[in-house]
Amino acid sequence: MLLSLPDHELAQAIGLLAYGAGIAAFLQTRDDRLRWQLAASSLLICLHFFMLGAQAAAISCLISSLRTWISGYYRQPLVMWFFIALIWLMSVPAINHPIEWLTVFGTSAGTLGLFLFSGLRLRLCMLAGSVMWLIHNLWAGSLGGALQEGTFVLINLYTLFRLQRPARSL
Repeated sequence: MLLSLPDHELAQAIGLLAYGAGIAAFLQTRDDRLRWQLAASSLLICLHFFMLGAQAAAISCLISSLRTWISGYYRQPLVMWFFIALIWLMSVPAINHPIEWLTVFGTSAGTLGLFLFSGLRLRLCMLAGSVMWLIHNLWAGSLGGALQEGTFVLINLYTLFRLQRPARSL
């Protein structure tokens, strides 16, 4: 979908709003607020990608929003596999360029992490997903999406470093 300049600016503004919501989510100390704000961020970035014509990314973000919210209540493997199947069944038909596969793989990696892992493994899954989304977002011309995932990569690397560092004795 080709956007006129004002439409493109609106899409980028929505992407930046999603970026702000995503950063605000990671500043939350309560898990319920974290999940709601991440779900809201995913919905906003879904609209952003839809307006940019990146349908596979939009579908993955919509599913990601629902997945993030549901993972706060149900962490059973069956629920995880439902979301992974949904991601693949809904996103793959919308792929128009090979780089769009990164949205499917990135969302799947995040889903595995949210439902199966904690600690380092969770962070590694989220890091892998963020790197894939960052590459896609740069290709798609998504300013807000690239900022968001780039920030998530940096936050995850910092946290992985902190988790790996031995505790200092007092």
